[in-house]
Amino acid sequence: MGKIGELINGRENGAFTIGNCTFNFKRNYSYVESIIGKIADMFGIQHVQYAPVRDHGLDYYIYDDMSYLEPVVKAEDTCIQSSNINEIRDAIYYLYPEDADAIMTQFMKMFFMDLMVLNNCRRNDSWGFRKNGEHSELCLIDNDSSFLIASSFMSSCDNPENDSQLEIENILDNFPVEYIELFKSMFQALDYDMLKQIMEDTEKELDSRLDNKYLFLGRFDIFRDKILEIMNRKNVQLEKKES
Repeated sequence: MGKIGELINGRENGAFTIGNCTFNFKRNYSYVESIIGKIADMFGIQHVQYAPVRDHGLDYYIYDDMSYLEPVVKAEDTCIQSSNINEIRDAIYYLYPEDADAIMTQFMKMFFMDLMVLNNCRRNDSWGFRKNGEHSELCLIDNDSSFLIASSFMSSCDNPENDSQLEIENILDNFPVEYIELFKSMFQALDYDMLKQIMEDTEKELDSRLDNKYLFLGRFDIFRDKILEIMNRKNVQLEKKES
């Protein structure tokens, strides 16, 4: 840890500068960012790069503010103030008309990924937009609330009237077919075995056992079963309508 440990100096979160680069840090399960980064890579979702570190037995993740590249403009710093998907879609088409289709697909990938990893803390300050050459793209900033037991997604397994579960049903009912199919393909790609492999790869990289690996896998599996139940019910309803 060395010099970085001195710069963090036991703080919960903050920033420090080395040379011309500013780095942000936050204390948490640092490996969660590593796991979600791999899942985002699997789905082709852009994200800032995190480096997990440990100082005096405490876990942190550190990320570059990307000042040496095009900066990430947080969604909340644009005209996007709503959490409503349709209103966000309208804003994306207003802000980035030439890249809107690609950005909206990225947004839906982010949304579906968050559903699967129980991240219900995707505020407009944890994602944004970044210039990549002549085009703009969506970029994730903060993902460390994934797999949390306090997630309303998790509680929806016990409460079928919970808004988060109804939101999943609403997605399958009301979004264009290309997004429904995207949801299904992502759901099929990220199953228990795939997540377990990603976690094991993270353990190898960190040369450390993930203390909550099976707890997180268990939460993921329970909620995945709930999503599957909803999808199967929708398929049955669709078949009845067609017959």
